[in-house]
Amino acid sequence: MVASVDGAEVALRPFGFSRGADIANVSIVQAGDGCNGEAFGDSPGSVVVVEPGGCPIDSKYANSVKAGASGLLVAEVAPLDEQAGQWSSPPLTMTGIPVLFSTSPDSAELLKKGGAVSIQFAASVGESEN
Repeated sequence: MVASVDGAEVALRPFGFSRGADIANVSIVQAGDGCNGEAFGDSPGSVVVVEPGGCPIDSKYANSVKAGASGLLVAEVAPLDEQAGQWSSPPLTMTGIPVLFSTSPDSAELLKKGGAVSIQFAASVGESEN
């Protein structure tokens, strides 16, 4: 994965179910905790940055999709490894746009203050055979 905010590298990690992305220099929309759909405004093509907590991740995701965002980034302030249990069972229907988390406090701060983000990573969501 390669990601940057205003040209500075940021450490991001996708949810295991997240689709890949090739998003180049799009604006960042700050949406607080992401629980209030009105906070997203009109965000077509933008990447929405939300803070953790407040509501389930699927609510944040639904609000991002409704606003027309091209991606959802959770600006986590603690390293993701410390928060791993909180993200264990997201719905598998959340595959329309990429969902990523910062993996360091420095990256979270860049996401919160930045104006534009670029993200590139390969991932696919497949069906398992029974």
